[in-house]
Amino acid sequence: ISHLNYPMSLKAKLGQIPKSPGVYFFRDEKGEIIYIGKAKVLRNRVRSYFNSPAGKDPKTLVMVKNISDLEISNLLYIEVEFINYLTNLLNGSFSIGASK
Repeated sequence: ISHLNYPMSLKAKLGQIPKSPGVYFFRDEKGEIIYIGKAKVLRNRVRSYFNSPAGKDPKTLVMVKNISDLEISNLLYIEVEFINYLTNLLNGSFSIGASK
């Protein structure tokens, strides 16, 4: 049985992120998407969230603490730009202490 049939840990996924452009999805422990991002170099951008907390705003620090999983989509860069609309909608809804 291949190890690829089993869920990978977040740390293992961080080690396998490609350098290509694409979209990344951060999920919380319930599996809900809490952030969508795009990058020209996925590896650099996604890993930057897990580097030193120095210089990161409080909203980002809270989000990073809530990341339980990530997904990567290796789309062509033009497709990535098309997703910008969804990114703005979703990311605008994540805030600290916001009441509904």
